[in-house]
Amino acid sequence: MNNLKPKLAAMLRRWAARLAPAEVPKFKPRGIKNRDERIWLAAIIDGEGCIFINKRKAGQHSGKGYARQSDLFGAGLQVGNTCRAIVERCKTITGKGSISLRKPGDDLRRKQTLYSWACTARSARIVLRAVYPHLVAKQHQARLAIGCPSRGEEAARAHAGLKALHGGHDPRIDFSEPVPGYVEFEPGKGVCQRGHNLALPDAKCSNGSCRECKRVSDARRYTGAGNTTKVRRRMARESRRKNRR
Repeated sequence: MNNLKPKLAAMLRRWAARLAPAEVPKFKPRGIKNRDERIWLAAIIDGEGCIFINKRKAGQHSGKGYARQSDLFGAGLQVGNTCRAIVERCKTITGKGSISLRKPGDDLRRKQTLYSWACTARSARIVLRAVYPHLVAKQHQARLAIGCPSRGEEAARAHAGLKALHGGHDPRIDFSEPVPGYVEFEPGKGVCQRGHNLALPDAKCSNGSCRECKRVSDARRYTGAGNTTKVRRRMARESRRKNRR
């Protein structure tokens, strides 16, 4: 837009700013895009993983010069195995967490080195949201870990409920289904890859793709190339559409 007149360039920037907030979904898909990797990781978590809620007690020093005023809770996820390749693949797929090991000398009962991949807090919730639809045995545990607040009575109940689940008892608490960490795009069905609802009227183009996504990409392409004629036509069509509503 360097070759455009200042007023016209400012108008185009304002128009692009008006479009952007309406087109960005409330939940931006993130996490593991490959479906096969999500299924593999869910199977590993079901069989070899541990979903937990970490509790940091009030009064403990935080390491930043002050003591905690209340109990703090955070989600956690861990996968342990004697095969290093398995835990390394967990870290490669997610791009999160860290790997640690316990040698036989650290535990008299252990005869092999145990490798563990673990992630906590926001990273754990992102991974759990991504694999949640493919979990079988640990969906309830995942709901508690994802929905647990950082503090308060409900967080304490979720922590106690998850410990009860680990012991095979009734947790007496549950949360709603989490927002999926990655939305798969199927033309003409459900939602698009950015989370737009394709069931709404005029939500799809003739080829089944998302009309809202096309509007965003077209607006960026036209403003970036400085094509004022196409921008003006698009603005006129948008205004006519709003007037009809």
